[in-house]
Amino acid sequence: MVFEFLNIRRYAFIIIDLTMNKPGFSSMTKILDKYELDETKQKRISREWQDYAYRLAVALDDTKHTAIYMRIVKTAPRELVEKAKSFVMDAGARSRGKMFMWKLKQLKEEERDKSV
Repeated sequence: MVFEFLNIRRYAFIIIDLTMNKPGFSSMTKILDKYELDETKQKRISREWQDYAYRLAVALDDTKHTAIYMRIVKTAPRELVEKAKSFVMDAGARSRGKMFMWKLKQLKEEERDKSV
């Protein structure tokens, strides 16, 4: 068996079996290569919702307003955030951030009207 040690971040190590060529499986290096992580911007992320908010900002091409997305992800129901994100990604808008905020507001109002 051939093993490779990957240094993820500073202290975490993962042992990977490089002989794992079974159908349906992929090596950890292939999985990690899919993500482009900017370590300088992500050094303060310690919670799952922070990571989700950062990935949302990257998907919406609006990393300038990452703090706003962190507040939204922390306070708003994840279901509404996901619906607004999928709407924006399918629409193909020029200003994805604006459309996301608009759709999220609309979904919150619909949710509020249903409860009344």
